[in-house]
Amino acid sequence: MHGQRIRACLQQAELSPVPVPAQIAILMALKSRLFEPVTLDRMTQAQRAVQEAAAGMPVDLATRLVSADKLREEDQVAIIELARKAIVPFLPHAEASKTAPTEAP
Repeated sequence: MHGQRIRACLQQAELSPVPVPAQIAILMALKSRLFEPVTLDRMTQAQRAVQEAAAGMPVDLATRLVSADKLREEDQVAIIELARKAIVPFLPHAEASKTAPTEAP
């Protein structure tokens, strides 16, 4: 299953290249297995959410991602957290909480 998620994330639409910071965020999310609980039918949406989150990362972090400098540990942590937050709506428990009845106070 992990391999299927990797393949799903590596596919890019023709003439729509993925920016480097988004590619790095997706690869780090894959390496950290953040996509594992996401069902295969929602992988494209989850990947897109990570791409959109990466587009909003701080400029200094995005600049370091495209430079030749080694990625700092705090940058890695920030990217993983950014990806984790972007993926949350696509996790099975997120669906359950959307459909669960709410209790009246």
